[in-house]
Amino acid sequence: QSPYAEALRIEYEAILAQDDTGPDGERQSLTEHERLRVKAVAAARKAIEELRTNGDIGDEAFHKIEEALDRTELYALRYADRP
Repeated sequence: QSPYAEALRIEYEAILAQDDTGPDGERQSLTEHERLRVKAVAAARKAIEELRTNGDIGDEAFHKIEEALDRTELYALRYADRP
């Protein structure tokens, strides 16, 4: 019943509702949820780069956030040939 459980439910429903498999049965494109996730990661990358450039965060904080964004992006792109 948590907000996290609801978010997962919505994500899995979107994945199951999308029918864009190729002849080999593999997914060929991103779900809307994944496309939004990739866009959000791009915006977050831009924001942390600005924070680093302005001296608002240091290298250690920048790299820690960057690593989390990398994992998030990889998760969103795990089945796609391209974003």
